[in-house]
Amino acid sequence: MEEKEIQKLTVWNWFSILCIFVAVILVIFSFFAPSYLVDPAKDIRYDFSQTGQIGDTIGGIMNPFIALAGVIITFLAFWIQFKANRLQYLQNVKNRKDDEELRRAEADKYLKDNLRLVHFDLKEIIRDVKTNSGLLKKYYEIERSKPVQTNILRRTPNSGNIDKILKMNRLAVFNSFQKFISHDSGTVFGRYQNSMEYVSSMFKNLYSVQDNHGSKRYKEVKKINSVCKNALDLASEILDNTTSQPVSVEVKNLLDKLIVEYYEVIDEHKDKKGNLTSQPDLIKISENALFNFLKTSREIKEKSPNKYDNRLSKIENIISKTRKQIWVVKQDSLSIAKDVEDQYELLVNGIRNDEDGSKSQKSIIELLESVEKEIRIALDE
Repeated sequence: MEEKEIQKLTVWNWFSILCIFVAVILVIFSFFAPSYLVDPAKDIRYDFSQTGQIGDTIGGIMNPFIALAGVIITFLAFWIQFKANRLQYLQNVKNRKDDEELRRAEADKYLKDNLRLVHFDLKEIIRDVKTNSGLLKKYYEIERSKPVQTNILRRTPNSGNIDKILKMNRLAVFNSFQKFISHDSGTVFGRYQNSMEYVSSMFKNLYSVQDNHGSKRYKEVKKINSVCKNALDLASEILDNTTSQPVSVEVKNLLDKLIVEYYEVIDEHKDKKGNLTSQPDLIKISENALFNFLKTSREIKEKSPNKYDNRLSKIENIISKTRKQIWVVKQDSLSIAKDVEDQYELLVNGIRNDEDGSKSQKSIIELLESVEKEIRIALDE
C-alpha cells in the first residue's frame, strides 16, 4: 500500500498541473489586461477608458491577477511541501520494512545455513558411529577370545567430530530446528541433543577405560612373562646342576616337560625365522605347561616324597602366583569385553525386553538417523 501511495505522490497529478496552468494564464493575461480594459467600449458599463494615471491603471489592473497567481503558486508550494513530507514519511516506513525484511531474510538464511551444517556433520557422525561400532564389536570379540594379551580398541580419525558439533551455539541450533522442522521440533531437537551427548560421553569413557586397561594389561603381561622366565631359569638351573646336585628321574622329566610345553606355545607364535609374530597365549601356557607342572610336582611330593626335590617348592610358588595373576587378568578382560558389548548393543540394537525380546528403545544409530531424516526433509522443502 505504501509503495502505491509513494508512486502516486512522485507523479504530477491533475490538481498541481491545473494550479500551475491557471497561475501562468493569469500572469500572461495581466500583461494584456491594461490594453484590453482601457480600450473604449460600446457599452458604457464596460468602458474603462476614463482612467487615472497610466501607472496606476496598469498597476491597479495587473496587480490583482499577479497577486492571485502568487497565491495559487504559494498554495501549490505548500501543497508540494506537504506531499514531500508525506513522501519522506512513507519512504522511511518502507525503508524500515525493507530493513526488517532484509534482517529477517538474513536471520532465516543464517538459521538454514546452521541447519545445513548440522545436517552435514550429523551424516558424517552417523557414518563414523557405524564404523566405530564395528570396531567395538571386533574389540570385545577378540578381548573375549584372547583375554590375556594386549588388545587395542581402534578408532576412526574423525572420532572428535561429535565434540565439534556440540560446541555449536545450542540456542541457534534450537532456533534452526524450530524454524524449519514443521512438526514436533522440540522433540526432534531433544532427541538430537541427547543422542549426541550420549555418544560423545560413551566413546570418551570407552576410549579412556580401554586406554587405561591396555596400559595396565601391557604391564601385567610383561610382568607375567618375566615371572614365567624366572621359573624356567630356576628349572634350567636345577637341570644344569644335576652333576653336583642329582635329582630323581621323575623330577628331571617334570622339569624337561615344563620347559618343552612352555616353548611349544611360544613357538606357535613365531615365524620361520624365529621371530615372534604375536603375543604368546598365556592362558594356554597356564592351562598346559604350568598346570601340568603343579599337578605332577604335587603328586611326586605326596606319593614319592623321597624322589621330590625341595627346590621345586620355589618354582611351585612362582607358578601358582603366576596362574592366579593370569586368571585375574582374564576376568578383568572379560568384564571389559562385557561392558563394551553392552555399549555396542545400545548403539546398534537398542534395548530389548527380557521377556519377549521386543525392542523397548531404539538404538542410538536409529535415533540419529531419524533426526537426520527430519532435517533432510526440512531442507528439501
